[in-house]
Amino acid sequence: MSDHTLPSIKSLLTELLDKAKKQWKTLVIIAVIPWGVFIASAVLLAVVGIAFGLSVGGQSMMSPNTMSPETYMGQGMFLGILALVFAAINMLASFVGGLALIYATLHPDSDVRACYLMALKVWKSLLWVSLIAGFVLIGGTYLFVIPGLVVGLMLAFAEYVALDEGKKGMDALMRSRELVKGRGWSVLFVLIVMGIVIGIPSLILGSIADQGNEVFGFLSSAYDGLVAMPLYVLAGAIVYHHAKKLPSLAGPEVNARNVYKGLGILGVVGIIFIVPAFIFIAISVLSGGGFGPINQENFDSFDWTGSDIQYAPDISAGETILIQQ
Repeated sequence: MSDHTLPSIKSLLTELLDKAKKQWKTLVIIAVIPWGVFIASAVLLAVVGIAFGLSVGGQSMMSPNTMSPETYMGQGMFLGILALVFAAINMLASFVGGLALIYATLHPDSDVRACYLMALKVWKSLLWVSLIAGFVLIGGTYLFVIPGLVVGLMLAFAEYVALDEGKKGMDALMRSRELVKGRGWSVLFVLIVMGIVIGIPSLILGSIADQGNEVFGFLSSAYDGLVAMPLYVLAGAIVYHHAKKLPSLAGPEVNARNVYKGLGILGVVGIIFIVPAFIFIAISVLSGGGFGPINQENFDSFDWTGSDIQYAPDISAGETILIQQ
């Protein structure tokens, strides 16, 4: 290895295996918590859905033809909002769990409790780093795919930097860029190869699960959440540590900082236009299709053959109807 390059992939994989053997208990236990939150929320959502269906007289979202459009839409919106709440909880649990994993790989002597306490202490600050990185990445993607990939690579170590060096916001992004700049191809290569090695069992289990084997489906999910994810984070920490030891090859930070700010603004503007579209689509899907008032002429001319809804509201009284074909 020269003074400007990373170690060989063989050396990095050996280091990954050695560190995984020493830390596997801590890493798996940390990963179990968000994975367990996901399973618990999925089960709870299913139970609430069944209970809610029974509470309205046994009517089910699966049989909309037995209820009025208003009831059908009400169930859909209620369960949809509940699903969004659980999704937010899962995202927060996954984010905090990911930070705990990063901290554990950076501080291998820390136990599970210490890792989660640190993650809970800094998650707001790290969330800001992740949001800024996400906006910059989205902005780069708007300038076609390749710039987005380049920006994503430059920001690969932002969360490691924030947890390890205490840098915040744009400073963490600039430090990550400094570590990658000038050796991007080397960083990309080792991360891809290590990712492929880690992902091979997942591909095998997933391919068997695709044949309808539910046991292997569960094993595939368990491997991804409890084994692959900690190994991905550990691999990133190993590359990050080696990159820190190398001299900086980055250019002037001022120009890069301005470019990243511009990409971040572009990303925010893009999201402002995209999010409303997704909300509209989500509402349409959750409510079971298009909805709104229709006039008597449209109602009389509608072909009810094959329709899932047999409820006929009184159009003259101003009732609305959900039309679904």
